[in-house]
Amino acid sequence: MGGRALSNPNELSVYMNTTPSRATCEAKQWLHKGEVPILTRFIYPVQDPPARWEGNSNAIDRFIDDLISSRLKLEPLDDPLSNGCKQDVLIAEVDRYGIPGRTVLNLSSGLIRSDPYLREHDLEQFYSRNYRDIYIWKDYSIEKMRDDQLRHGEKILSFIGPYFDKPGKVLDVGCGLGATLIPFKESGWTSTGIDYGEDLLERGRMEGLDLRRGGIAELDKEFDCDLILLSHVLEHQRNPLGFLAQFANRWPDALIYIEVPGLFHLHQGYKWDILMYLQNAHAFYFTADSLIKLAASSGLKLIQCDESIRSLFRVGETKIPLDGRPGKRAIRYLKRVEFIRKFTALRKLVKKLGWLDKLLTS
Repeated sequence: MGGRALSNPNELSVYMNTTPSRATCEAKQWLHKGEVPILTRFIYPVQDPPARWEGNSNAIDRFIDDLISSRLKLEPLDDPLSNGCKQDVLIAEVDRYGIPGRTVLNLSSGLIRSDPYLREHDLEQFYSRNYRDIYIWKDYSIEKMRDDQLRHGEKILSFIGPYFDKPGKVLDVGCGLGATLIPFKESGWTSTGIDYGEDLLERGRMEGLDLRRGGIAELDKEFDCDLILLSHVLEHQRNPLGFLAQFANRWPDALIYIEVPGLFHLHQGYKWDILMYLQNAHAFYFTADSLIKLAASSGLKLIQCDESIRSLFRVGETKIPLDGRPGKRAIRYLKRVEFIRKFTALRKLVKKLGWLDKLLTS
C-alpha cells in the first residue's frame, strides 16, 4: 500500500494535540492503568503513526470524536477459543493510525484480539461513516481498487482450481466493487457478490456483475452456491464462530475460501512493521493454527491452509491441532520481528542464508 506517514514536526504536533489523553483512554476503558505492552514501541501515544497522513487525519480524528462522545462505543471482546481460560498478554496500546486501544494475546489459545472492540450494532455505522475514509491511501482510486481486486480474483481462482472439475456457483461475501468475481465469471462461474456499500456495488454492476446489497439473510431461500469467498472479512467479525457457522449450516455442500492477514506472514506482507499490521477495524488476528481451531469449532473441516493465510474448508469434523505453546510461539515471533526490523543488513543476511522462516517461526 502507498500513502505517506506523518513526516514533519508540524504534522506530528497536530497529531499529538488531537489524541485523547491517557487519562481519558483509561476512563473509557480503552486502555488499562498499569499495563505495559511486551513491545514498548507500542505504548500509547506513538510518536509517528505509520498509516496516518494528511489524507486521512481528519477521518481518524472524527472516529476518535465518535468514541469520546459515545456515538460509537467499544465493549469487551472475548476469545472464542479460550474455554474460559483468560491468560492475556498486552501486545500494543495503539494501532497503525495512532488510535488508542488494547491488542492482546491469549497465551492459552494463541489468538490475538482487539479488546475492547466496537459493539455489534455500531459496526454498520463505522463501516458506512468512518472505515473507508480512514483506510484511504495517497494512490487510492476506484480504478486501482478494481485492478487489485481483479488480480486477487485470479489468484483465488488458481488456488481453488484443483478442487473443482468444472465451474459452479460462487458467492463473494463483502465483495466491494465485485471485481474479484470477474475472473470467475469469465471462466464460466455463476457469480454473485454481496456487500453493504451501495456506491461500490453500483459501480461493479456497470460491468454486468450480479451484486446485491446486504448480507446472506437478504438472499433468497432458494439461493445456492458451490464456493463461498470470505476474503479479508472474518477478522472484522465480533463473533467469528457464529459468522462461520451460518455458512456451514445454510450451504453444507459448499467449499469455503477464507483469507485473512496471517500473523506469521507480517514480516513479508507488512515489511517487518508490526504496527502496520495492527488495525482498529480488525477484531482478531490469526495464525494458521488458530484459524483451523476456530473453523473446526464452527463445524468446518480443513482442506488446505498456509501461514499467509489462504485457506479452504468444507463442512465436516477436523482434528483440532494440539499446539501446547501457541501463545509463547507468537510472542517469540513478534519479538524477533521487532528486533530484526531495526537492522537492514541482518534481514538481508538471514534471508540470503535461507534461515528466515525457521528463525522467526520456530
